[in-house]
Amino acid sequence: MVNRILKIITDAQMGIAMVALGSVITVNAFEIGLRFFLGRSLFWIQDVSLLLMLWMIFPGVAKIVYDKKDIVITMLIDRLPPRPKAAFEILGDLLIIGFALTLTIFSYKLLLRQSNSTTATVRIPLLFYTSAVVLNSATILAIYVNEIVLKLLRGRRNREAT
Repeated sequence: MVNRILKIITDAQMGIAMVALGSVITVNAFEIGLRFFLGRSLFWIQDVSLLLMLWMIFPGVAKIVYDKKDIVITMLIDRLPPRPKAAFEILGDLLIIGFALTLTIFSYKLLLRQSNSTTATVRIPLLFYTSAVVLNSATILAIYVNEIVLKLLRGRRNREAT
């Protein structure tokens, strides 16, 4: 059940990332064309591009983490016997949970502080930028908490079976 919910959430986030990617390409192509043909530039392009890139990168990373498509070097871990290997995997998950929890807490606090702040040029609320980080870190936190619970349950079942 939790896996299905996480899949729906990360699939939606990948959809957001793809829309943001298409939008940043379109907006910047328009800006380049405008500069090339008319010698003019859009004053708001940097703020909008940064916002779109944040919404492209952070939600996309959550989907990559959920699908286990991130780059991992396991050369040393793969050589370990099963028990130490499982312990190192759980330790790694706990470290990621600690990082994701810290990032979630501090980015949420930043989001609250930015409630009345905007960008200087276009007046885009800064919380639109930070909310991509909050969404990403909270999703990754949920993914790894779920992962560690599943690993612990599998380990318990394996011990009971022997």
